[in-house]
Amino acid sequence: MSRVVYQGENMSFLVLGRAHVGMQEHTPDVPHILISVTDPYDGEERLGCGPASLFPSDKRLDVLRLEFFDLDESFGNLEMMTENQAEQILTFVNKWKEQVGLIVVNCEMGVARSSAVAAALSRWINGEDFFFYKEFCPNSWVYSKVLKAIYGDPWAQYKNE
Repeated sequence: MSRVVYQGENMSFLVLGRAHVGMQEHTPDVPHILISVTDPYDGEERLGCGPASLFPSDKRLDVLRLEFFDLDESFGNLEMMTENQAEQILTFVNKWKEQVGLIVVNCEMGVARSSAVAAALSRWINGEDFFFYKEFCPNSWVYSKVLKAIYGDPWAQYKNE
């Protein structure tokens, strides 16, 4: 299965699932960074599968690994994306965005969390995110958390009134 690289005006994005980031044919041959999102792993309860295995690449300059479930509303004690994790994404991308032209984002299936991260980053860097909503199903919670990390809380001024 071939994956499409979104060619943005200022940054390109590749959204992949866990299986794809471990395959040579889905490993970009250009300088890139990778944001890898997986389900939280608990060795005893086996809730997740642990970190995704990555195909080795000297073109991959850095990897940010995060763990949270694909949720857009609270469900029991399952971990949703936190503001801290969204801030980690922003810090990571700010560190590398002038040195790479491609950001690879993976999650378990390559459908919701990874596309939400890519969509929010593309909204910020390229000024648009339509491709990700056309091709994927971005997680609304993840998308909003990343945008909040980038732009701040638009409702903050009203919270203390």
